[in-house]
Amino acid sequence: MTGQSRVSDGETDNNNKSESHNNMKKYIASSLLGLACLGATAQAQSTIIFDSLSDRIFADGPIGANPFFPPPQNGDNVRAQSFTTGDVAFTLDSVALSLEPSSGTGGFTVSLYDDSGNQPGTLLTTLAGNDSPGAGLEGPGGSLYTYTGSLDLNLDTTYWVVADVSADYTGNVYGWDVGNAGTTVGSTVGAGYSTDGGASWGVDNSFSYLMQVAAEPTAVPEPSTLALAAMGGLGSLLLLRRRK
Repeated sequence: MTGQSRVSDGETDNNNKSESHNNMKKYIASSLLGLACLGATAQAQSTIIFDSLSDRIFADGPIGANPFFPPPQNGDNVRAQSFTTGDVAFTLDSVALSLEPSSGTGGFTVSLYDDSGNQPGTLLTTLAGNDSPGAGLEGPGGSLYTYTGSLDLNLDTTYWVVADVSADYTGNVYGWDVGNAGTTVGSTVGAGYSTDGGASWGVDNSFSYLMQVAAEPTAVPEPSTLALAAMGGLGSLLLLRRRK
């Protein structure tokens, strides 16, 4: 009976050690998963990186072609507003524009372009949103319309938000509200305007089209954080080996 009791006690001790090792492994795995979830949560927080919505003046830039307008407004009017990122890279979330009431029935587009000599360059992406903003509204006073899309934004880089009307919708004219040159968030090289469908551009830094840009910072762990995480994982593994 005594021998059997010792064998039973030994088996119990081994089982306890095995259970302890398994619990330690589960703890390490759950801790790493928790850190990953925390990192994802932190990265998912959107922030305003550009805002020119304040200081609105009672004027707007026409967008689209209307043969009843006097030259040069009777051309293919395109409007653009630039914004420059700072020392952090971002992923674009949305762009909100302040637009006037209109009689448009579609064709309105909002796109993001890169910069080419302080004017819109190459198309990067077209955003999703209302293609007839302001329709059915009356009276002065712009309304905010949000257009969404995802695009990686490099640090210290200028981009252009371009508002246009598709060629199939000639006669549909929209208005982008104008404000003073100052911005409450971010920086700009100016506002752009074209009367030939974007073939040529004029740029003016004495005013801004009213716009707000939201984006998520691209999170990159600091070297010290990575080192601490690695040391913690290594220490846990060494502890497991010693207990075996």
